[in-house]
This record gives sequence, C-alpha cells and structure tokens, in this order.
Amino acid sequence: MKWLKKLDPSAYNVITVLHESIPNEYLELIFLTKKYKKGLFNLRNQEEGLKELEQLNIPSKYILDLNGKIRTIIGELGIISLSIPVNNIVNDGFDIIADKLEKIGLANDSFTFLNSSKKIIMDEKIEMGDGTGIKVGVVDTGVDYTHQDLNVSAQFDVTIDSNYPNLENKDVAGHGTHVAGIIAGKGKINNDLKGVAAGADVISAKVFSNLKGGGTNDDYIIYAITKCITDYEVDIINLSIGSLPCEYNPKSEGFKQVSFEDSSIMISYNRIRQNFPQVVMIAAAGNNYDYGTINIPGEYESFIAAGSVTKENILANYSSKGPARDGRIKPDIVAPGSSINSTRSSFSILPYLNNNFKGNEYYTCMSGTSMATPHVVGITAILLKELAKQQKYSGKDFDRHELIKHILYHTAVDLGLETIEQGAGLVNLPSAIDLIKSGKEIEPIKLTSLPLQFKRIEPKAITEFEPFKTIIPYSRDLSDKTIEISTLAKNMKEIQEKYILGSIGSIGKKLQKAVLNKETQQGLATFRYNIPINRLQIELQDIKELEEIHVNYSQNDRLFKAMTNALSIIEELKADRNQLIEN
Repeated sequence: MKWLKKLDPSAYNVITVLHESIPNEYLELIFLTKKYKKGLFNLRNQEEGLKELEQLNIPSKYILDLNGKIRTIIGELGIISLSIPVNNIVNDGFDIIADKLEKIGLANDSFTFLNSSKKIIMDEKIEMGDGTGIKVGVVDTGVDYTHQDLNVSAQFDVTIDSNYPNLENKDVAGHGTHVAGIIAGKGKINNDLKGVAAGADVISAKVFSNLKGGGTNDDYIIYAITKCITDYEVDIINLSIGSLPCEYNPKSEGFKQVSFEDSSIMISYNRIRQNFPQVVMIAAAGNNYDYGTINIPGEYESFIAAGSVTKENILANYSSKGPARDGRIKPDIVAPGSSINSTRSSFSILPYLNNNFKGNEYYTCMSGTSMATPHVVGITAILLKELAKQQKYSGKDFDRHELIKHILYHTAVDLGLETIEQGAGLVNLPSAIDLIKSGKEIEPIKLTSLPLQFKRIEPKAITEFEPFKTIIPYSRDLSDKTIEISTLAKNMKEIQEKYILGSIGSIGKKLQKAVLNKETQQGLATFRYNIPINRLQIELQDIKELEEIHVNYSQNDRLFKAMTNALSIIEELKADRNQLIEN
C-alpha cells in the first residue's frame, strides 16, 4: 500500500474512524498530481471531470470503479478533489495512481471568523483612500450585490446553493458583505462609513453554503481563489476564514498540534503563491486568543496573517497569537478589528446600527480578525496604486505579495507587544505611502523573536491501517469560553442537532456520527465534547437532556472566571426549571 506513504496523517486517522463505524460514508479528499495542465477548471461536473482526469494522467475508469465523485479540478495547479466512499478507499486504495501523485489529504473544514457583534458606535477615524481600479477577491459567505455602497463587478457561487435561485450568491450570513464594506464601501448612503479603499472592485466568491451548516472545505476555497485570479485577474485576495491548526491523533487525547511540513493543504496554497506572485493574499489570524493558535491558512508562509486590535490600539482579547507550528513568527501584522461598523447584507438577519446613524438599516457592527483582515486588504489596495506610479513597479510582473509584506513590516507601529502577538505591529498607511514615494530600495525584512516551544507530534510514514481501540470525539473550539457536556449516547443525537451543528463542519459531523454508531452498538456510554458558550443556546425544557455539565477550565484566571459564570447561569436555568415544575 505505497499510496499510504503519501497520505496526510489527519486523513489517515479520519479514514480509520469512519471505516470502523460508517464505512459507506463519503469522504472528501484532495489529490496533488505531479502533472499540471492549463485550461482544466471543473466544479462538480462529473462527465467533463472524468475526461479532464485523463489529461492529468489519472485513469477515469479507476475513479469510477472507486465510485468517486468529482468536486473540483484545477489543472494549472495540479489539484483534484474527489468524494469517495471510505470503504472503497480502505479496500482498494490508490496504489494504481500513487506514482502520479505528490500528496493526498483531507478537504478540511473552514469557518468564518466572527467574535461577538457589539451594537456600539466606533468613533475612531481610519485613513480612507481611493481604491478604484483595484480588484479584490472576497472569498467568503457571498456579498450583497444590491448594496448601494458596494461595487460588486462579478460574483460566483461554488457551493450547492448555486442550484437554488433563492440562495445562489446570496449572503445570508452577512459576513462577506461586512468584510467587503470595510475594504471598498463607497459611503454612498453614509459618507462616514466609507471603506479603506473606497470604490475598489469586489469579486465575490461564495464558498459557504447556507444549506451546509455554515462551513466550507479547503478544496472549494482553493478553487475559488484560483478562479478569482485566473478568470477575474484580482490584485488581492481577502480570506477572513480558516480553521485551527489541529489534527486528530488517537494516542494524544484527540486533536493536537502536529507538524505540517508536507501537508497537502499547505502545498496547495504554496502552488497558488508560486504560480501567481502578482496577487497579494491576506488571511485572518483567527479568534482563538491563545498562543500557537494562528489559523490555517493564515499561518502558512503563502499568506500575510492579520491579527486584531481595539480602537485603543490594545490587542483584542480574542486575537490568535503565534508562533506558527514550525516556530515562524505569526501574525504578520495587526489592524483594527473590534466593533467595526460596515455594510449589512439585506439578505441577512443581522441587527441594524442604532437610529443615530444615517441609513442605519444598511449597516451593522461586527468584531474579529475577520474585520482586521479587510483593513489590511484596503491599505494594500491603496499601496498597489501608489506603487504603480513608480516606474519600476508600474507593471505586475514582480512579486507584489512579498513587496507589500515588507512595506507593511518596515512601516508598522510597534505597540510594545510580543512579536508573536502583534507581528511587525499596527499597520500604518501614511508611513507606507511615504516609504514608496521616497524611492528608497525596500529591503526584505524578517520578524525575529524567541518563539514559544510547543510539544509537537511528528507524523510518521504510514504503511498499513490499524483500527482504533478508542474513539475520541471530534471537537472544535471557536471561542475562548467553552463548556464540556457529558451525556448518554441515547440523547447525543438530539443534543448534537440542537447545539453542535453550527460549531463544526462536514468532517466533524461525520466523525461524531461514527462515534454515535459505535457507542450505540456498545450500549449506553458517556460521550463528552466541548462547545463554545457563544454558540450554546439552552432553553429550560432542554436542560433535562444534559446529564452533567462541567467547566473545562485552564490556569487562565480570566477564562476560568468566564466559564464559572457560564456554569452559574446554567445552574440558575436548572433551578428556574425545577421551580416551574414544582409550581
């Protein structure tokens, strides 16, 4: 089984879990081929996709025999994603095509980065500029193309929502529209709420399906980024999305940090970076607050990662900190991200701004590194226009991504924080423009610090499948406040449907389904998982379903107090329910 040596450890572990309990489940995998072919671009077209596979030296009959379904093909980058039954993966493997592949990995889940939305007025002034002529790809939940403040010059939907006219390209979540407004809002309705690069062209790439619980997968994100570049020639990619850098390891109490030295997802993004150096790619650092929690893909070298500060220029308490798993400094830069007023999608149910704002129903307020990222993108748009005025930078045939990164590094304001908290510091547009106008040579610069040391689990070459003796449930913490719920297996499905679906993506749901099947077969057993408090909505009539509620605390006093308070609230709900029953 030589193909196993090319399989990412995370993919191996997930395949093993699913094969044990739900072997007929389909699993989404990414294949990196050794052959490239320009002009091949496919999204869920089975008939055409099978023909295109042949051009990448992948026998179509072999894929059909595996009952594989085409998800995406990007021939220019040698990236294929397929959905294949787990049982067929384990029984048949990929030895026939192993020599034609570089890596095989999971099409991992990703999420938008939102912290709590606070309905307050942001009174700080942000430098505004003219973004006309710059194209920005907003890869997100979609963008409200009807909003008067936004110039959405093109849009496409890579999700299954595209099959439904009432959902196709509609930003029901509102996240992408808010991001787009920070970058390019024209302030047509309210001049005080212009974007950083007002009037920039927005290319909306919707990668989050409203029918799939709010998540997406890396293969769709990679497809959307590439389409933005090849079909619409964008200058900048805004990626206010990602996932924690964790992989499942059966011997380490579940999901732990592991090496990513050759992960298929990292290589995929590197291929984009290497093929399109003229495009600046900026991603959110993540909202996981702790050290070593920079999210994927922001932690990769192929992205500039943006952390978040408050309007007082204090690091936001949710902003993820570095270092990256290989010890590099991340984030690269920080920008305003807390309590940001920007455009509101008319297709969403997000709250309006208060009535003191002109046109308040067209705007809303959000916080998170999702909001910091478009600030950096907007500044980048202005800097690209300024660079174009310089003769040596008048074209696009140079590494604009690397140049922008070094300009941001050279001119950032040091906030006096650790490098793994702030990167180079706070973005500084006036200084960046002055540096470009000076005509000075912009030298490469590296961020240096003493990175924190983390215990890592290094992946080893896999040569055979070994079934799990113990299955540890998949969990994903999207908040700095979590509670651990223990419940009996007979109640797990009900509770999962009520409390979990908004917190994990498709792979997580499949893993939980596998655990449920196994536990049910073995009789009643305790099932535990972490749920972010800000995603947990407990009603009085549901309390009886929760057998036990535990505080999942750490040595962090602030976190402990927050979770203790949450537990207290839940206990009060229990008491209220009991009182109602007695009455």
